[in-house]
Amino acid sequence: MAVKFEQALAAEEAFLSHLRATGHQLLDEREQRQQIQVAIENDHPTIRLTPDVLFQCPETICGQVCHWMEYKNTFGFKSNPFVHAKHKAQLHRYVKSFGEGMVVYKLGHERARWFKKYADEML
Repeated sequence: MAVKFEQALAAEEAFLSHLRATGHQLLDEREQRQQIQVAIENDHPTIRLTPDVLFQCPETICGQVCHWMEYKNTFGFKSNPFVHAKHKAQLHRYVKSFGEGMVVYKLGHERARWFKKYADEML
């Protein structure tokens, strides 16, 4: 299990490196946690969610506005109800807090869909 976790972490780091190399201004999870900690220490209100990528300014990707990205080192199976429901709940929280975003499944997906502002539009 530890090997799979390390492989997933390495894949996510490679993905982040690619995004940074292409000029995207973003915060990764570690940087977001640091900002959250500073906000808490200074008694400032803050969102305590950390998607894998939070763009500093919204990006347009494939013609869609994207505020955040979540990287999954899996295949996007809608047919696995437990995983699908877990991911859907996580992504809904991101949409509610940050606006539209996207999920990148390393191994592909059953069907692509942008995550809009309303849960009933998701997947």
